[in-house]
Amino acid sequence: MTDTIFPLSCDILILGAGAAGLMAALEASAPGKTGPAPSVIAADAAPVAGRKMRLAGGGMGNLTNLRIGPEWYVGEDPAFVRPALRRFPPRAALGLFERYGLRWELRDFDQIFGLQPMARLVEAMVADARSRGVRLCFGLRARSAVRNASGLFEVPLLAKDGRPVTLTARRLVLALGSPAWPSCGASDAGLTLAKGFGHRCLPFRPVLTPLTLPGHHPLRGLQGISVDVAIDAGPQRLVRPLLFTHRGVSGPAGLIASCFWRQGQAVCVDFLPGKPLKDMLDTPACARLTARGLLRRLFTGRLADALEAQLWQTFAERNLPPPDPCTRVAQWSRPQRAVLLETVHEQRLVPTGSEGMAKAEAAAGGVRTADVDPRTLESRLAPGLYLAGELLDITGLLGGFNLHWALASGLAAGLAARRSLAADGQHG
Repeated sequence: MTDTIFPLSCDILILGAGAAGLMAALEASAPGKTGPAPSVIAADAAPVAGRKMRLAGGGMGNLTNLRIGPEWYVGEDPAFVRPALRRFPPRAALGLFERYGLRWELRDFDQIFGLQPMARLVEAMVADARSRGVRLCFGLRARSAVRNASGLFEVPLLAKDGRPVTLTARRLVLALGSPAWPSCGASDAGLTLAKGFGHRCLPFRPVLTPLTLPGHHPLRGLQGISVDVAIDAGPQRLVRPLLFTHRGVSGPAGLIASCFWRQGQAVCVDFLPGKPLKDMLDTPACARLTARGLLRRLFTGRLADALEAQLWQTFAERNLPPPDPCTRVAQWSRPQRAVLLETVHEQRLVPTGSEGMAKAEAAAGGVRTADVDPRTLESRLAPGLYLAGELLDITGLLGGFNLHWALASGLAAGLAARRSLAADGQHG
């Protein structure tokens, strides 16, 4: 519901009422030690607050992760997240649940999920913000943003009914997110506004999205099979389930791999993490097996057959004489064994593409962080302008890291905007 009567000017205007925008509104509207709290308006083009947040994780969103740190983020400078995460650690995220009487549980890989629909958290944050005097306005799409001759931010917006509305503010927070998940109304409008203030931006690209394989690839068409694999994820090597789809790969491993993948690059997959096949080949149990027998002992039928097909295809591609299929692997030559080990432990998948923004849970790219103060999230180019959430070139891996960043960055921006006004004596 939109607050039907709202002023056309305020101390702090927040564009975006998702996780980052709501958190910024809560923090910006907190009363100071002296004087009244700032007047705050949060405007969003969506009909309700936190639209993407409400649907995340099938509606039971992954709020945070106990392993929060720069190593779980991608961007030009992942270390940029450190000050905001230090101010808002996992314990603070859990405190948000507890503040509103919501329950949570710890799941695999240190993920924290709510035990009730995420919409409950959104509605609680909205009610809390309204109780602090925040005006929430929906169906308002920002068309541009400038600083006028009086030094105020001036933002023309267009209402859903076509009515123009112009808001002015002393401080402006951009928390407009990314174009990932466009069915939720997501767009790249935030980049346009940031560029208007001189910010350099990297094009958004879909991440946390399924990857597609060539139609002729031996591992394509294994839909329904899930297997734990190891993948390289920046400075880390992670073991996560890989889910095969009718067009390629997904599941936690596939979605994480999409964060690092670029067109034409390979994704290296270890199908037997923590179990060196090299050490198994000469054991009595494996020495008498053919390649087919060995792979069928290690993997399910269809996956074993696909890996065997990949094995023979690699021999052909490298013009390497293949062993007789009936020959035991213990009798293979060293180069032949190397191909077998590579097939199992260093499978190089070269995706043809991804499922794109339509199925992406997030987007990488955005406003370059070099032009933003990591402690306050204030623009270095336009004082009084703050940027938060997925609009920045910071993207978390799968596991609650993106929602946590949205909340942490929203808090940092809202707090800094409020303190900046207090320092200038500009409340009111």
